[in-house]
Amino acid sequence: MGKIICYRIDHREFKEGDIITSPGDHIDRLNDLLKAAELRLRGFSQEKAELRAGSLYAFTNLEWSKKYFLGKTGFLYELEVDETNVVHVADMMLVNLISEAEASDEDSAISFAKQYWAGGRGNGERIEILATEAVVKKLMHTAADKVILKNQLYK
Repeated sequence: MGKIICYRIDHREFKEGDIITSPGDHIDRLNDLLKAAELRLRGFSQEKAELRAGSLYAFTNLEWSKKYFLGKTGFLYELEVDETNVVHVADMMLVNLISEAEASDEDSAISFAKQYWAGGRGNGERIEILATEAVVKKLMHTAADKVILKNQLYK
């Protein structure tokens, strides 16, 4: 099996070579719309609920990860995930589509959730990897880098 290079925003401080796992269930940190989408995804089965609650999330697209990092706190890391530690891969935007549809169009919310669990990749720009663990390759950015990073991304 191979290795996947991906990117993660995390509040925890790591050094190169650290093996990291999930910081725990994230559902209580979500806004109401995203929490509804998360509950929809977890409602498919106990196994899927445990995957969502207990996995380490990372993204495959560096540029998008940098843009996402601008609105977050913590650190942006480059990770290496062994393919054997990947438990699911899908387009993160499907989660957003579920949250948008949840209040007014349950059929669409269900359809988007099915696409997510089928591994739907959308346009491939915002793919999230759910993994059991990853190795930190390097610290890419801290909060102190945000002004410079923003200027680089939006020049």
